[in-house]
Amino acid sequence: MTRLGCALAVVLALVGQLLLVGVRVQGVHPLLLPPVVCVLGQRYGPGRGVAAGLLGGVLSLALGGGLSGFALLPLAGGAAGGLFPRGDGAPRRWLLCLPVLAGYELLLVLGHLAGSGAPLGALVLGAKEWVLCALAVPVAEGLVALCGLLRRRNRGCPAP
Repeated sequence: MTRLGCALAVVLALVGQLLLVGVRVQGVHPLLLPPVVCVLGQRYGPGRGVAAGLLGGVLSLALGGGLSGFALLPLAGGAAGGLFPRGDGAPRRWLLCLPVLAGYELLLVLGHLAGSGAPLGALVLGAKEWVLCALAVPVAEGLVALCGLLRRRNRGCPAP
């Protein structure tokens, strides 16, 4: 996948996340951006993962998001591609993204603890967000695959 395809996947994930702002599952908004960044890092290596996370963090920050996404998304993308070997199948990539997303949520929980001082509430919120992110990894996988197909089709290259 080209850099433009990765950027398209990040932008579509952010648009999808913005469209789901009104949706709440157990009091938590579904997140699409961290799973997409994790899948991109797992599929294409830590460089693309960091670049996708940085783009997602900058766009999220520009749209009124906090600094936590700007700081943690590149870390998650790089960790997904650098800590674990690249996954060869969607189920394996999903399993390899789970600990990275857990670390992402743990760092968010630590940030909530520093700001609020309600440890149980922060842990419950982090666990719920992690479950929703884990459930969103197959959606992120499909989105990344779709962006890869669109880029190949536009350039006249056959799909694998």
